[in-house]
Amino acid sequence: FRCDSGIITLQASANTGTINWYTTATGVTPIETGSNFTTPSISTTTTYYVETTTLSCASRRTAVEAKINITPTIINTNSVPNCGPGLFTLKATPSAGTINWYSQIGGTVVGTGTSFTTPIISTNTTYYAEATNNGCLSAKTPIDLIVYTPPAVTDQQVPICIPETAHLDASIPNMTYLWSTGQMSQTIDVPTTGIYTVEVFSPENCKSTKTITVFEYNKPRLFRILNRRKGFSKF
Repeated sequence: FRCDSGIITLQASANTGTINWYTTATGVTPIETGSNFTTPSISTTTTYYVETTTLSCASRRTAVEAKINITPTIINTNSVPNCGPGLFTLKATPSAGTINWYSQIGGTVVGTGTSFTTPIISTNTTYYAEATNNGCLSAKTPIDLIVYTPPAVTDQQVPICIPETAHLDASIPNMTYLWSTGQMSQTIDVPTTGIYTVEVFSPENCKSTKTITVFEYNKPRLFRILNRRKGFSKF
């Protein structure tokens, strides 16, 4: 066989007589004589026929297939992002056959099939997909694995002096925010104690969650000294 259009050299052997090649199972003049026959350029699988002849008789013609396999292509591959280190699931679709996966351009096959899950990847890297169909291989197609860094948040404790409000800040500018209160700004003001969270989304849509605990200051006490014999009073 061969991959894609072109010529194919067919071979046959016999213990006696002359080997003749034909395009049909019966009739017509042979198109070639001898143990080797090179086809014209063909683009699809084509059947030829071969026989041996002596002065008195000929053998039954034997079908010989000049097989054309089409080199597959990879229809779709895309870069694969992930928020932080982790496993990546890679996918590719071949026009025919299946996919071989490589972790380096000149390496060995690390997986087969239209999807493949990598080991844990912590930095940007590249894998390669190769379509294979009956011995015909496509070029290796690079697939970039991109590791995005989620927003670096730090939990906080914030005091409040009731009836005043506490000012809460996600502390990372130029992001997208979603507070547990439903608000979507970087900062909010809250009137009560409690635990508040804010989801911080990076431009790559990586999310981190910050927790802010709002607690009440101990209320101060004020003592008043009374100008009388018996001590003081407080309020």
